[in-house]
Amino acid sequence: MFGNRGVSGGTARLGVDGNVYLMRRTSPATVYVISSSGELLRTLKIEPADTGQMPIDMQVAEGRIAVEFSLSSSADGYEGTNFTVSDATTGQKLSSDVDENVLGVFACYRAEPERFTFLRISDDNKLQILEASAK
Repeated sequence: MFGNRGVSGGTARLGVDGNVYLMRRTSPATVYVISSSGELLRTLKIEPADTGQMPIDMQVAEGRIAVEFSLSSSADGYEGTNFTVSDATTGQKLSSDVDENVLGVFACYRAEPERFTFLRISDDNKLQILEASAK
């Protein structure tokens, strides 16, 4: 059929707290925190670092949500990319942005110590695993 269009434009992640974090592709990003029993616990609004950016991915770790934002008109997936890390309970912004030299596919986020992990293919077709911290 057509699938769930509300989810297809966003991302869902399972937190270590047992809750599901469902992000809709809106600006600001709307994140629904849903309990394992299906109860909506809270709705968070996560602002992009720059206006005109849309959320494209997120990761959840240790009470934090890391959201990747990009310009919707960007031809290169890395151009105009920013990250916002927010508290998973309140939505309050904790940090933003990472070193643009290590960007690739946003694979993992770790809160303590804060690290972003990216995957990309090198010029000689080898998989690279790159790590960065927030600026």
